[in-house]
Amino acid sequence: MIYKVMNGFVFGLALVLMIDFLIFIGLKLHYFDALNIKEYFNIYFFDNQPFALIGLSALLLGTAMLYAPLYRWVQGVYLVLLIASMGALYQPIGRSLGEMFFTKKDVEFVLGKQRFKADLLYEGRRDFYIKRDGIERVIKISKEDAKIL
Repeated sequence: MIYKVMNGFVFGLALVLMIDFLIFIGLKLHYFDALNIKEYFNIYFFDNQPFALIGLSALLLGTAMLYAPLYRWVQGVYLVLLIASMGALYQPIGRSLGEMFFTKKDVEFVLGKQRFKADLLYEGRRDFYIKRDGIERVIKISKEDAKIL
């Protein structure tokens, strides 16, 4: 029994990570690179993972794919999800996903004595990446220097 559970989890993890990786490649190309957000891919890939959801999905998908009586139906659902995740490689979808996952509108910041509102495009480990109205480029501000109110 434990062998089947472990086998299902490992197989399912490989399948789930394919979907996850395709989504994050689309985010890198059409959100991070397009906005000139210079974060190392592995950092934002790792920092933005719902590990409990991935683990549960891997266990359920792998077990269903290997041992369920309706495994052909599960394979069909997986293929639909895999093809749908490829949509992140299409610029408008990848950009929209990035905005949905990472952008926070009208966030109030304090930088020294100055208070201002900006759109938070991404909060990294050490820096904020923000966009202010009237300023063309993305601004990178250290978390040590700026605070969110």
